Amino acid sequence: MENHPKGITPKVLRVAVPALLIILASGLIASGLSNLTKRSQETNLISLSIRQAEHIEAGFETAEPDEVENYVRESLRRRIDVPAIEGAELTGVSIHDAGDGARIPVLLYRNTNESGDIVLYAYSYAFLDTHGHRFQLTGDVLERIETEDLFDLRDSGETNVLVWRQRDDIFIAVTESDIEALENRIRASSQPAP
Repeated sequence: MENHPKGITPKVLRVAVPALLIILASGLIASGLSNLTKRSQETNLISLSIRQAEHIEAGFETAEPDEVENYVRESLRRRIDVPAIEGAELTGVSIHDAGDGARIPVLLYRNTNESGDIVLYAYSYAFLDTHGHRFQLTGDVLERIETEDLFDLRDSGETNVLVWRQRDDIFIAVTESDIEALENRIRASSQPAP
């Protein structure tokens, strides 16, 4: 007869070892899913823009769109067309470092007709091509903004997000303002004068 430590018999081992393996596998799967969800939030440009918006400060203060365009061109060697927003005043621009060499122009506006500022990230298709391994927009958002005159509205509770495209620029506006009203204000500003 074999000697086993007290209470540990082959029958107990046949039940205990698979049970321990199942518990270990469950823990690893849960940990992996948690990390995947966390990574997904980090790489989603809308989520990232919302989280970082309150920390953006102007690196260059100006109310002149051409000065902002020159600043971005000199800083990033990138062309942007600064959007006009009815009822909002341009106050400056920041070059935001999102990590991994990803630098993004962020335009700052102050609402003149209502409270709440507008933080406007100026991404581009070239940015997505270069940094797509880390930063992404979901397929439904890209599909929605495929046509220049369409906007994607996101209500995230207190913070609202508006996404649209102007040529190869992809703008993500983060604000506490009414998002549908902001869309109408941007549309009104982009209409050609009669």
